[in-house]
Amino acid sequence: GYMILKQRKHAGTHHDVFDTGFYRRLRATVAWAVRHRIIVLVMTLVTFATSLWAFQFIPQNFFPQSSRPEILVDLWLPEGTSIKEVENQAKALEAKMMDDPDKRFIATYIGEGAPRFFLPLDQQLRNPNFAQLLVMAKDEPARERLIVKMRGILAKDFPSI
Repeated sequence: GYMILKQRKHAGTHHDVFDTGFYRRLRATVAWAVRHRIIVLVMTLVTFATSLWAFQFIPQNFFPQSSRPEILVDLWLPEGTSIKEVENQAKALEAKMMDDPDKRFIATYIGEGAPRFFLPLDQQLRNPNFAQLLVMAKDEPARERLIVKMRGILAKDFPSI
C-alpha cells in the first residue's frame, strides 16, 4: 500500500489534515445547522410526522401467516404442581384430540418443550409444571379447524390451564 498510495505532504500543524473540500463543506453544514436550529428542528419534526403518516401504506406482513401444519400447545399449570399431575392433564388433553380426523399425530412433552425442529421455535426449558403438545395436522385448513377445536376443548374441559 505504501508504494501505491500517493503520499500527502503535511506542512504545518495537524489541523491541516482537515483542510480538505469535504471537511470544509461538512464544517459549513454543521455551522449552518447550529445557526438555524429552529429550521432544523422543524424539518426534523416534519420528517418524523411524515414517516408516522406513511406507516399506514406499509403492508402488515412482518410476521406472515405460517404455512406449517403443526400446532404447539403450551400447558402451564400453577407453580408447585407435581409433574405427575401435569402428565395427567396433558394425557387427558391428548386423549380428547386423539380421534380427531384432522390430525396426523400428537407428540407430548412433559416437563420441557419439544426439541427445536424449526429455527424460530421458542424452546421451553425444563419446568415441572409445564407440558407441550405438538399436534401435526393433515394440511393448513385442517390446522385451522384443529385450532378452533383445541380452543373450545381447553375453555370447556381445562379452564385452569
